[in-house]
Amino acid sequence: MAWLHKTRLGWGVILLFLGISTGGLGVYQFIKHDRSARQEPDVRNPRPTSSVQNEKAGEAEYKRGVAYLQGKGVPKNEEEAVKWIAKGAEQGNAEAQTCLGVCYGKGVGVVKDEQEAVKWYAKAAAQGFSEAQFFLGSCYIRGVGVVKDEEEGVKWLAKGAEQGNANAQTCLGLVYEKGVGVVKDEREAVKWYAKAAAQGDSSAQYKLGVCYENGKGIPVDLKEAFKWYTRAAELGFALAKERLRQR
Repeated sequence: MAWLHKTRLGWGVILLFLGISTGGLGVYQFIKHDRSARQEPDVRNPRPTSSVQNEKAGEAEYKRGVAYLQGKGVPKNEEEAVKWIAKGAEQGNAEAQTCLGVCYGKGVGVVKDEQEAVKWYAKAAAQGFSEAQFFLGSCYIRGVGVVKDEEEGVKWLAKGAEQGNANAQTCLGLVYEKGVGVVKDEREAVKWYAKAAAQGDSSAQYKLGVCYENGKGIPVDLKEAFKWYTRAAELGFALAKERLRQR
């Protein structure tokens, strides 16, 4: 997903679980909402849909929206982008639904509305879209746009992590390291950090280096720690660079 990939959170993934959140309340500018009459979605048990069936639905609209977001071939216009992304989302396109959730969560082209963001993450997550599962899990863990439920958050993070989503893997490692919504298990944390680190996630590489340096969930191995700090630093990860300077 071209535009969403530009939102990869890096160390921000870790900060999400330290209580830093973005978002707010707002109204979607292109689709009329009657909030007094709107039934809130069941985000805990969203109705599953076929990802194959919806793979192409709304794809053209989504891509047009992304073009407006990036200003590629058309003048950059975030409001116009959201209009087209919403059209794709309403047709069941999981990428568009996730992107629309991000727009609501960050206030891109719309006024921030965390509950609306969760609604769209839940729709895409129900289709098995790993990026949406990551976002939905993080919302539950932080209590952003939905009642805080750490166990529910871990469930969605795990779904994304098991599909190979590096953001979800890094966050799942952190919840196991800290014991958030699960029994603390540093070895399980290392397992997920390692999976994300192997995909080139700099925050996971840094965390894996810390584990090796301090013997958290794995025997101390300073050579391995140096290797992972170096890889994270090469990707521009500031804390890894600082760690290397201290050695």
